[in-house]
Amino acid sequence: NATSEAEWEFYFGVTGDVAIGGDADGDGRDSVFLYRPTSGYVYYTTALPTSPSAVAPTSGTLYFGLPSDRFTVGDWTDKGFDSVGVFRPTDAAFYLRNSNTTGPGDISFSFGEAGWLPAAGHF
Repeated sequence: NATSEAEWEFYFGVTGDVAIGGDADGDGRDSVFLYRPTSGYVYYTTALPTSPSAVAPTSGTLYFGLPSDRFTVGDWTDKGFDSVGVFRPTDAAFYLRNSNTTGPGDISFSFGEAGWLPAAGHF
């Protein structure tokens, strides 16, 4: 953790995507999740491209949440890998999925206010 130039850069996603780090495959290394707010689609990669400034391969895609949701990832049930979640401002509720697959939230609960932004971590 220091101020310096990036050690590795690559392309993944399009302008407007929201990028969040998380361990998508349980290997102990963070991956890159992209949430596309305009559609609710999620893309993630678990591999760096083979050369700098290249395009990262997509490891998986899914649809989760609504276009107005605020995206997050975390290991919701201590299963060893991170999966998707959203905070929905319209009802101040979290919806968490236990796998990186399309489907409804496995866990949901009300918490917060409409202006909140979600943050996940191992607290």
